[in-house]
Amino acid sequence: MRYKEEMDALQASDSLKKSIASLQAPKKHYGKRIAALAAAIVIVLFAGVVSIPALTKSGASYDKNSSIDEMALSEDFDGLYDYTNESKEIAAGATSQSQNFTAADLPAGRKLIRNAELRVETKTFDSFYDAVLKQVSALSGYIQSTEVSDYADNARYASVVVRVPADKLDTFLQSVSALGTVTWQSTDVKDVTDEYVDVESRIAALETEQTTLLELLKKADSLTDVLEIQGRLTEVRSTLETYKAQKKALDSQIDYSAVTLEIQEVERVTPVEQSSFFGQVRQNLSDNLYAIGQSLRGAALWFLSSLPYIALWLVGIGAVVLVVVLVRRRRRR
Repeated sequence: MRYKEEMDALQASDSLKKSIASLQAPKKHYGKRIAALAAAIVIVLFAGVVSIPALTKSGASYDKNSSIDEMALSEDFDGLYDYTNESKEIAAGATSQSQNFTAADLPAGRKLIRNAELRVETKTFDSFYDAVLKQVSALSGYIQSTEVSDYADNARYASVVVRVPADKLDTFLQSVSALGTVTWQSTDVKDVTDEYVDVESRIAALETEQTTLLELLKKADSLTDVLEIQGRLTEVRSTLETYKAQKKALDSQIDYSAVTLEIQEVERVTPVEQSSFFGQVRQNLSDNLYAIGQSLRGAALWFLSSLPYIALWLVGIGAVVLVVVLVRRRRRR
């Protein structure tokens, strides 16, 4: 108020009063405010794009590198029980203490079904995949099923089920371990001796009955006897074929072990050997630096691919700022 009164009392021209007022009025630093706002927007965008790849990677790690507990058997058969269920989990900082059962550890003279599951990481997907198929062929095995898929980051994944002769299963598992990095392995042996003996006994009994019915059919005099014998003979033959098919399936499972391979293409394989304290520190540091590098790579990829949208945002922000500046200048006039 005092400043205004002094200005009113000042005997000077209007133009001189305006010049003096403009010199004395506090200056508003709009440029600094706009720069601070733009810097805040850039920081928020950068923090978002850096954190998104890291969060995505940590969320996807469950599918690729998560440890798996020992798998329970999902089927129960009469007269069928587990002889062993040996599971080996290999991950950073954790190794299995289970005994590695081989064919030499199994009892002789038993009907055993031995299967295995492996999770393998490799940097060279194509060469590893081809080498596994060649090894299966060299061991006189065959491919039962295969499925290959691609992830968003161009990493490939394959689920392959192969059948190899049971006496060559250990050789095949060793060859896979030499070709890639096995991060998880599970083997199980099922004793089906009782079931197998039961099926053989039923087949023998039905074949004997079938022979007897055929002899009776040759001696039958009446049409009623012929029809009755033929009806029973049809039932026996149908049941006999069912048990023969069951025995054939058991023979196939006993003679050829099923191996399920989950093959994951990675840029860095998971360490499988437990190292010392400082070795683990170095490994964790290396993993964190790698994760940061991947996050920065993802941020750069996002930023470059989003330049058109960023340009539109900047144009919109610039237009808003320009309108605000023009409005404030008009109010000062």
